[in-house]
Amino acid sequence: METENTPNEKPTQELTITDMAAGYINETRKWAQFLAILGFIGAGLIAIMAIFAGSMFSGMIGAGGIAVTVLYLLMALLYFFPSLYLFRFSEKSNRALYKKDSDELEAAMGNLKSTFKFYGVTAIIVISLYLLFFIFAGVGAGMGMFVD
Repeated sequence: METENTPNEKPTQELTITDMAAGYINETRKWAQFLAILGFIGAGLIAIMAIFAGSMFSGMIGAGGIAVTVLYLLMALLYFFPSLYLFRFSEKSNRALYKKDSDELEAAMGNLKSTFKFYGVTAIIVISLYLLFFIFAGVGAGMGMFVD
C-alpha cells in the first residue's frame, strides 16, 4: 500500500529534472528576469512620479500633495515586491540549473510561490474593496430613494 507524502515530509524518492524540464525552467527564468527588470523600472518611474505629482498637486490643493505622494509611493511598493520575488526566482533557478543544486531550486521555487501568493493576496484585497464599494453604493442609492 502506497502512502502519500505531505508537503513537509521528505519524499522517499529523489525528484529528477529531465533535460526538457530544465529547459522549461531556464526559459521561464529568462522571462521572469525580463518581467522583473520591467517591474523594477516601473516601480522606479512611479516613485519618481510620486515626487513630481506631489509637488504639482501641493500647489493646486495644498496638503493633498503629500497624500498623492504617499499614494504613488505605495503603488511603487506594490510593483517592487513581486518584481523582487521574480528576480530572485530567476537568479536562484539559474544557479540551480548551472550547479545542479536541489537546494537552490527549492529556494527558487519558494520565491516563485511568494510571487503568486503576493498576486493572490492583492487580488483578494482588490476584490474585497470592490465588493465594499458596491455595498456602500447600493446602500447609499437605497437611502437616496427615501429622501425627498
